[in-house]
Amino acid sequence: MLDVMLHQSQRVQSKVSLGRELDDIFDISDKDGALSHDALVAMSRLIHIIHPAMYSLRNSHGISSSHFTWLTIFMGELCRDEQMELDVICNCISDIKHLLSQMIDVSSRADSTSFRSVLHAITQLRLQPGDFVHKEPLASSFVAMQVGILDLIRVLVDQGAFPITDIPTFSSEDSFHWDISQPQLSDAVSTLKRKTRMMVRDRDAQFLSIIESIAVANSGGAITPNGICASWLDDPRNDILVRSCIYAAHRWMVPHRSFSDGKAQIFSFLSLLDCERFRRPDLSHWGEDLALVQRTLIVTLWRAWCVRLSDSMKGMEVDYASDHSDLVENTLTALKVDTLHILDVKWYIQDLVVRLGQRHLLLGVSVGGSEVLLALDEVLCEISEFEM
Repeated sequence: MLDVMLHQSQRVQSKVSLGRELDDIFDISDKDGALSHDALVAMSRLIHIIHPAMYSLRNSHGISSSHFTWLTIFMGELCRDEQMELDVICNCISDIKHLLSQMIDVSSRADSTSFRSVLHAITQLRLQPGDFVHKEPLASSFVAMQVGILDLIRVLVDQGAFPITDIPTFSSEDSFHWDISQPQLSDAVSTLKRKTRMMVRDRDAQFLSIIESIAVANSGGAITPNGICASWLDDPRNDILVRSCIYAAHRWMVPHRSFSDGKAQIFSFLSLLDCERFRRPDLSHWGEDLALVQRTLIVTLWRAWCVRLSDSMKGMEVDYASDHSDLVENTLTALKVDTLHILDVKWYIQDLVVRLGQRHLLLGVSVGGSEVLLALDEVLCEISEFEM
C-alpha cells in the first residue's frame, strides 16, 4: 500500500498526465478500504502534494464528485486516529477542503449522514488553552482548518445542499459544535502574528454570519416582542452557540479597537439583544463567563444606541421613553453591575455619553435618553473612583 502511494506521489510531482494520475491515486483508497495509522500519514502527505496542483487543473480537469465519499471518510479517520498529530490532521483537512472545492457538483453529495458525521468529528478537535501563546504554528493550522470548513459549509448552504434551518454542526439537534473559545481574550489576540490574527478574525466573522442567518431563518423572520431572532436564541439547546457568539464578539470589541473595514458591525452582534438570558445575565446561568457577558452586553447596547441615534440625527422623531423603551430599560439594567466587571468597556460608555450629549444639544433629548445619560455619568464616576 505505502509503496503504491509513494510511486503515485512521484508521478504526481513530475506533473505528467496529472489529471489521469489524480484519478488513479484516488482509486487507491477505494481498493484498500480502511487505512492504518502509517497509511493515514502517508496518504495525508500525498494529498498535501496533490492539492496545490489542483489550481492548475481547475479550468481543464475537475475532480469527479465520486471521490467525495472516500475523501470525507478519510477526514473522519484522521480525526479519530489518537496517534495522529493535531497539526497533521488540520493541514490535511485544509488540503482536502481545497480538493472538495474543485469537485463537480459536490453539493449533490454533501447532505448525507456520513458527511455530517465527519463534520461532527472535525468540531471535536481541540487546542489546549496555551497553544496560541506557546504553539502558534499549531494554532494557526487549527484556525486555518476551521476557516476552510466553515467556508465550505457556507458555500454548500448557498448552493442549497443544506437547509438553513438544519446546517450540520449548527443545528439545535446537534450535540457537536465548533469550539471558537480560543484565544480567550483580546490581549492574547494582539500578540499573534498578523496572518494568524486575521485568520481568527475571519473565522469569528464567518461563524457570526452563519449564526445570524440561522437565527433569523429559524425564527421564521417574524417580529417578536424582543426581535426576529428571539425564539431561536432563547432555545436552551442553542446555548453553546450563543456563548460562542459572545466569545467572538468580546474577543474583538473588548477593549475598544478601531476597524477600518466595517467589521465592528459584525462583531457588535445586535441579534444577541433578542436573547433574554443575554439581556439579563445572571451568575447561575453564565458562571465564570458572567463578567465577559456583561461587558459584551454593554458593547452591544452601545452599537444599538449608535444605530438609533443615527436615525434621530437624520431628522427622524425618536422618543426613547416610549418608542424605544426596550433599549432604555436594557441599558439601565446592564449598567447595574460590579464596576470591576466593566472597566474594559469604559471607552464605549464615554463614547455613548458624548453621542447622547450631542443629540441633546442639537435636538433635545427625551426623558428616557436623559435617564440613560445620567446613569452613564454615574457609572463613569464609579470607574474613575475605582481607577484612582
